[in-house]
This record gives sequence, C-alpha cells and structure tokens, in this order.
Amino acid sequence: MGQNDPEDHDEKITFGFKTHPYLSFPFKEGELVILVNNSNGKKIYFPPMLKLVFDTREQSEFAYKELVDRFTKLSTQQRLVNEDDTKKAAFTDENAKPLTSVEFWRTKGNVLTKGYIIWFYLGRFEN
Repeated sequence: MGQNDPEDHDEKITFGFKTHPYLSFPFKEGELVILVNNSNGKKIYFPPMLKLVFDTREQSEFAYKELVDRFTKLSTQQRLVNEDDTKKAAFTDENAKPLTSVEFWRTKGNVLTKGYIIWFYLGRFEN
C-alpha cells in the first residue's frame, strides 16, 4: 500500500466502530486509521483510511463487489487488479485535479487481524 502501509509509520491513531451509517453490508468491526510519522520533531499526519474487518471471505467479497458497483457508477475511470488473495480497485473522475482517486484493497488478514480486510483510502490514480 506504499505510504498508506500502517507498518511503515511511527504511530497509528485509530477510532473503532461496529456499524457505519453508509454501509449496508455486514462487517465484524471497523477503524478510522490515521498514520503519523515523526520528522525533525514535527508530526506529519497522513490522510485517514477506513479499515473494515470481515469474518469470512464471502462477506468480504460481497462488500468488495458492492463497493465496486457503487463507485463504478460514480467514476469515469477505474482500475481493477486481482493478485493472488488480494483485490485492488481504484476509481476517479477524469476532471479531478490532481487526478486523485478512491481506492480499496480486499486482502486476507494477518496474525493480529483474523479473517479478511478491506482498506479504503484516497490515493493518486495511475493508469
């Protein structure tokens, strides 16, 4: 995930939630995540990301498909990539300046986060 990788930062601020008013699909838990780096005594805050955790692959696939369907209708450009057990989607409008995007990754959890995860964040659209 590049600069959005939680493991590559000095600090991680999280706000947990169990429901979300704009998500109709079930999920186990969610977090608003803000990554922070310390540089020369100054804190640098990165744009917030949403982390959604699912118990099963099927739940995460359903949510991923729903998000893809929603953003396909709203965007003029999209990029979908499948790599092993990870799915990536990026959506933008060709009129966006600079060409920013809404992106999400569906991936398998790790030792700390069991199940499947969708990371949802703002990115920079690259063809």
